[in-house]
Amino acid sequence: MKICLLFSLWLIFNTFPSWAQPQQVEYSFSIDIKAFVAGIDVLEHLYLIDQNNIFRKYDRNGVELSFYNNRSLMVPGNFDLTNPHKILLFYPQHQTIVFLDRNLTKISSMELSNLGLPEISYAAISNDNQIWVYDEFEHVLKKIDLNGSVKVSSENSYSLWGVSIEPIKIIERFNTVLLLDPQNGIFIYDNMGTPQIHREMKGIIDIDFISRNNLLLTLSPHRFLYYSLSQELKQQVPLPENLKDKKIRQLKFKGDQMLILEDDRVSIYKRGKL
Repeated sequence: MKICLLFSLWLIFNTFPSWAQPQQVEYSFSIDIKAFVAGIDVLEHLYLIDQNNIFRKYDRNGVELSFYNNRSLMVPGNFDLTNPHKILLFYPQHQTIVFLDRNLTKISSMELSNLGLPEISYAAISNDNQIWVYDEFEHVLKKIDLNGSVKVSSENSYSLWGVSIEPIKIIERFNTVLLLDPQNGIFIYDNMGTPQIHREMKGIIDIDFISRNNLLLTLSPHRFLYYSLSQELKQQVPLPENLKDKKIRQLKFKGDQMLILEDDRVSIYKRGKL
C-alpha cells in the first residue's frame, strides 16, 4: 500500500513540470473593471471584453493602448490571441468573425452563415493561421481558410462518440485540437481533424495548454487543476497564500505572467519559484 502511494506521488511529481509546484508571485498591476473574459498574448499584452462589450488592449504595465467596439454586432463571444498581429474576435449572435491588427483596427470580417455555417458557437485560430469551427448541424469539426473554403473536415462526432458536442471552447496547440463541452468533457483531435479520444470529464468551464501534454482546467471559481493528457493525472493548482481568499473567475498563465480575473478586477502577477 505504501509502495503504491509513493509511486503515485513520484508519478505526479515527475508528470507535472516545476511550474506545477508551489510558487511565489510578485504583483504587477490591477485594472478595476468588470470583464467577461481576459487573456494575454505572447508579447505580454493584456486583452479583455468588458461589461459594455468593448474589446480592450493594455500594455505590460496596465496602460490602455486601444479598444474596439462594434455595436451592430452586439456581444463578442470569444477572442483568439494566437497571432497578436491578426486577432480573431467572434460575434456568435451574428455568426461573424472580425480580424483586428495589433492596434485593434479592423482588417477584415467573415459572415459564417453566408458560408453555409449557420450554427457556430466558437471560432479559433489554427497553427497555420486558418480557422477552426465546429459545425453543430453536421456534428463535424472544420478548418476553413480566410475565404471560407473548408480545408479539413472531421468524421461525424455523433456517429463516433454518440453525443452532440456543444463546444464552449476550441483551442489548437502543438498540433492537437481540443473541444470543450462542459456536459460531455474534452474531445481531442489532431491538426488534420482526425478524432483521437474523448475524455469524459463533466463540469469543466475552461481549458488551456500549459505545455504539450499538460492542461490547466477551470472547474469553478477557485477550483483549478493541472491535467496530464498523457498520464490522465490531475493535480490541484497550488495558489500562493496571498491569493487563496480571492474569488478567482479566470486563471491564465503566459510565460512568467499569471492573470487573475475577479468580478470587478483584472490583475497581473509575475511568477517565481518558492
